[in-house]
Amino acid sequence: MSVECANGPAVYDPSNNYTYAIGMLMGVVGVYGVKNPSFCFIPIDTPVRQIFYDPINQYVYISSIGNNNVYMLKNNEIKNKLMVGDCPTAFTYDPHNDHIFVDNSWSDNITVLNGTTNTIIKSIKVGTDPYSISYNPENREVGFVNGTNCQYYLLNSSNGAIRSGNMNNPYSAYDPSNGYVYLPRIHNSYVSVREKSTNKLIKHITVENCPADVAYNPINNYLYVTHMNSGNITVINGTTNTIIKEIPVGSATDDIVYDSFNNYIYALELFCRHVVVINTTTNSVAKNIYMQSIPDGIAYDPLNNYIYVGESSTANVSIIDSATNKIIENIGVGESPNSIAYDPLNNYIYVANGVSGTISIIYTGTPATENYSLTFTATGISPGTGWFVNLTYGSIYINSGETKNTSYTFPVLNGTYDFNIEVENNKYLGSPASGIIVVHGSDISKSINFLKTYKVNFVESGLSSNITWYVTGNGISKHTASPENITFIVLNGTYTFTVTNISNYRIIKTHYKVVVNGHNVTVKLNYQKISKPISISRIDLYSIVSGAVIALLTALYLIRRRKNR
Repeated sequence: MSVECANGPAVYDPSNNYTYAIGMLMGVVGVYGVKNPSFCFIPIDTPVRQIFYDPINQYVYISSIGNNNVYMLKNNEIKNKLMVGDCPTAFTYDPHNDHIFVDNSWSDNITVLNGTTNTIIKSIKVGTDPYSISYNPENREVGFVNGTNCQYYLLNSSNGAIRSGNMNNPYSAYDPSNGYVYLPRIHNSYVSVREKSTNKLIKHITVENCPADVAYNPINNYLYVTHMNSGNITVINGTTNTIIKEIPVGSATDDIVYDSFNNYIYALELFCRHVVVINTTTNSVAKNIYMQSIPDGIAYDPLNNYIYVGESSTANVSIIDSATNKIIENIGVGESPNSIAYDPLNNYIYVANGVSGTISIIYTGTPATENYSLTFTATGISPGTGWFVNLTYGSIYINSGETKNTSYTFPVLNGTYDFNIEVENNKYLGSPASGIIVVHGSDISKSINFLKTYKVNFVESGLSSNITWYVTGNGISKHTASPENITFIVLNGTYTFTVTNISNYRIIKTHYKVVVNGHNVTVKLNYQKISKPISISRIDLYSIVSGAVIALLTALYLIRRRKNR
């Protein structure tokens, strides 16, 4: 099916051999007959976002982000519509009871529809801005992501109970240099920056409309953000978490990958039918690679340095050689390939075919079975001190366990690895403490220089129990409840710390210059409670002033009499 205006997801209805594809911004549903090729449009007259086919009742459901309705279509005719929550974007369903779940990404709920009667059963409050909804048939739970805390949750489709779950967000990027995860929020026009270890929100970076995906470049420490409603790609400095440039690319972009072979970024342009290639040295467009139809889904294979791109209106995956940035082959897959992933363990490419309802597996060459040595060597650490190396390889987490040797070796495959270094009780700081290593056909050795760390302890006195107090220094703000102390782990050097005043208490000195030179340092803080001022009424004040004036006049009178004698 090749349709100019049907630029969104598609579904196939086996009951009538029709394929339905939505025109997202135009508010139409394109209908394509398979046995007797023909094409027509069904107008919705409002922007639409997602389409879903229920094989039990044989209805097609379309979510409208323009008027918050779900439209129900059968036999090429709209039969009904239901008002759900704000901005319904995705569907999933439970085949056991034919219940359909709609995530309302600008609301705090998921709407449950009865597929038998096409009526609303209930809306379940699940937290702000739910998205990425999916169904697990094994435990009959609906998974979704909370848009506020970016945490993954599971909703029991039978009783509505909600529990925490685990999922790696595919539309996110991890920066190992600062330990932050960057998550684009498509409906809020910002990129959420969170600390990976604690999920603590660091910052919201406001960007252009509808940020869709993000890729990280370890060479320049920049993040590249695509937009589904903008003609630019946003460049964020991972060191300062600020926007440094908008790269004009012409039209809306979606999926994005980083190529470690040539240090280029590849992004899919939705409406111009090409893959835009970004030179990350100059942060400018290097080339546009034109496709046969709208590109949908992209993956990078670091072993052969090929880029795999799905073409949603065909049954092909195009292969781009990143050495020449030219298409070298088209591989036939299922109808409407729209999502592609690379598995580094077996070197396979997996393609989800939206209309066919199948997954195609592409064998890209010799399986990645040859091991190489990735060795971390420690210098500067005292003998017998335990240290750890943590590796992340795609979604695989590898831990060295505690080692007290001067080196540790991992057997690894070709690929890109994130690493971070830890030491027992934070006695040392590894330099570098984290980073990215690319293994490409040879053994690699990485030297880690350990620097001794020391403690700067702030000890308070004078505060009542459970009063929260604050100290800021070394770029970090810490707080605790009295009588607990606040401790900073630092290297040798000179540091400035600021102590925050607290309501009803005062501290004489609020700024401290601390010199650390081979020893821990303790700073004692003495808070003094502020007594309440004495309240004086207006009448009392008048009496005091009047008395003082009378006393003064009397004294002047006596002095004058004495002089006249």
